[in-house]
Amino acid sequence: MESALKIKSQQGYLLIIAIVLIVIIGAIGTMLVYMFIGGSNSENNLSQSSQALYIAASGIEYAKRDLVSKNYDCASINGSGNYKQSFASGQFMVTGAANAASTTLNGAINTTASIATITLSNAADFVNGDGVVTIGGEHFSYTSKSGNVLQNVTRGVSGSVAATHSNGVAVSQNQCVLTSTGAIPTIDAPSFKRTVEEVLIKTFSGFSINGMYPTLVALGDVHINGSALIRNPLVWKDSPASPNYPGSTILTTGNLEIIGDSGGTEVCGCSTSACISACSGGSGLVSSTSKSSLQPDVVTGYTGGISSSNLFDKFFPSKTKEQIKSYAQTSSSTTQYFSSGLTSLASLDGIVGKTVWVNGSVIVGSSDTATIGSPDQPAILIIDGSLQFSGSPSLTVYGLVYIMEGYQNSGSGGISGQGEFVTEGGATFSGSGTLTFSQTILSKLFGLNPYLPNGYLSSAALSREVVY
Repeated sequence: MESALKIKSQQGYLLIIAIVLIVIIGAIGTMLVYMFIGGSNSENNLSQSSQALYIAASGIEYAKRDLVSKNYDCASINGSGNYKQSFASGQFMVTGAANAASTTLNGAINTTASIATITLSNAADFVNGDGVVTIGGEHFSYTSKSGNVLQNVTRGVSGSVAATHSNGVAVSQNQCVLTSTGAIPTIDAPSFKRTVEEVLIKTFSGFSINGMYPTLVALGDVHINGSALIRNPLVWKDSPASPNYPGSTILTTGNLEIIGDSGGTEVCGCSTSACISACSGGSGLVSSTSKSSLQPDVVTGYTGGISSSNLFDKFFPSKTKEQIKSYAQTSSSTTQYFSSGLTSLASLDGIVGKTVWVNGSVIVGSSDTATIGSPDQPAILIIDGSLQFSGSPSLTVYGLVYIMEGYQNSGSGGISGQGEFVTEGGATFSGSGTLTFSQTILSKLFGLNPYLPNGYLSSAALSREVVY
């Protein structure tokens, strides 16, 4: 009897132990299931989050393509239309914020080593956040400002080279901040969302004719029968050391004839930075092409595919002549339109900071004198016809001159200026006048006309993920 009770007692204990073991094993199994599910969810979340980041970065690249290849303005990247669209398994939305400001440096930068701050004379118009400033040829990024001091500075960004900078030199900011959000499944109802930002430095890409930046472009013969000079002070007369020397003064599909002994082309006479600076100021220039010597700075008989049907597009990408004409007809502080040709220069005198369209030829036979644009406020003069001078008129232009039919000067006056001179016909210089290529003047046309060719610089130092 007692033995039977012991056996039953042991069976009871074993049953309890078995139940406990079953519960423990069940709990462990449940934990393993949850761990497996949790791990799968974590991997899925990580994958979805990474994909949202990829979508956001794709939005940045999409906007950059439009800014550069389509010459769009930063403000047109507005988070709607094409800038809020489905991509892969989600959606991106990208916006652009432009800022332009200028001032001077308050305190010299006497080193090329790293610096933490930059002090400006007046930083009121500079962004307080991720920004880029340009001093000389060097680009500096910063992350914040305090008063007139830019903070957390990184120098030499976007491929620029650190250099010393004197107190009082110009400091500029011309940037476009792109902010792109990638979301899965949608921007408005996201399960996963990542945001990236990139600061682009807006630059003037220049009016390039297949890589050349000539002072004078003509679709016809060029004649110099006076003391007219075509200058490019940014290159020097040493072809191996200055690869931009060929085609730097005159580029024509026709021929060049220099009759007078004092007319021709001039370039810089040396390659040192001090000398080039002097050349830009008008000294240190030497004769290149003359009556007796045709040098590579002049390209004649050019067959590089430019004609009256496509030359305009080199200066106003993706816009027709009619579209630019319509733009000039808009009533604004940066446009002026003349509905017919002109026989006097008086109405052109004193115009600055505008795109000017003359709907006809400008034919002047008096001794008129006029100046269009200024070194600080250049202008764009488009003549939908020819420019013809007789007598002794004198026209000075700072900026871009574009003539649809040709330039003819049979008098003692002439046209002078700094910037670039273009004609879809020939050009005859029988009097005086000096045309000087000026990248500085041309770059100031930026805010004047939204259809000029833009360039944008970026670098890894100007790109980051935004964490809210």
